Amino acid sequence: MNEVTIVTPDTTELEGGNRSVLERAIDFMIPHARAYEHAGVLLRDIKTERKVIAYKFAEPVNNAWKAHKAMVKMRNDLDEPRKRAEEIIKHKRGEYRAEQDRIARAEQERLREIARKEAEDRQLAEAAQLEKDGHQEAAEQVLDAPPPMVVVAPTFPTTVPKAEGLSVRTTWKGRVVNAKAVPDQYMLCIPNDKLIQAHARSMGAQALIPGVEFFKVETEAVKAL
Repeated sequence: MNEVTIVTPDTTELEGGNRSVLERAIDFMIPHARAYEHAGVLLRDIKTERKVIAYKFAEPVNNAWKAHKAMVKMRNDLDEPRKRAEEIIKHKRGEYRAEQDRIARAEQERLREIARKEAEDRQLAEAAQLEKDGHQEAAEQVLDAPPPMVVVAPTFPTTVPKAEGLSVRTTWKGRVVNAKAVPDQYMLCIPNDKLIQAHARSMGAQALIPGVEFFKVETEAVKAL
C-alpha cells in the first residue's frame, strides 16, 4: 500500500480569531440600516476566512480520506471472508436447532396422541362396564361426553450443546402477509411529509392544508471577497 503523508496546516493565526469573531457575532446588534450594512461587511470577512480555512485543510483532509479509504479496504478484505464464514456457520447451527425443535414437537405430538388414545380407551371401557352392569343411560352419557382434555408436558431439545462464549437469543417478530386483514389498531397512518413539503414548495405563501402550518425559512448566501 502506498504511504499517504498527512501534514497538519498552520492555523495559529486563525485560532486566535475564533473567540473574537464568535463574540462579535453574538454581541452584534442591528438597530438601523447602517448597522445592517456593516453586518454584511462582517459576513463577507467571515466568509473569506472560511474560504481560507477550507483551502488550508483541503489537501490534508483529502489525504486523510485516502488513508481512511485504504485502511477500510484493507480491513474489509481481511474481514469479509471471516464475516461470510461466520454467517454460514451461524446459519447451519440455526438449521440444526430448528431440526431439533421439529423433533421435539413431533415427540410431543406423539406423546399427546398416545395420551389421547389412552383417555379415549378409558372412556370406552367405562361406558362398556356401565352397560354391562345394566346402566345403559349412564353408559350413553359417558359416550356422549366430550373427550377428556389431554395435557402433555412440553418437551425441549436436549441435544443442542452449549459452548462458552456462544449464546442464542430468541426474539419473536411479526410479518404482514395480508395488510387488509390486519386490525386498525395495528395500522400506522401518519401524514405524508414528502407530499406536504412538495405542496409547500409549489404553492409558497398560498399553501393550505387542514392541520398543517406553513412557514418560510430564509437562508442568506454570502460570497467571499
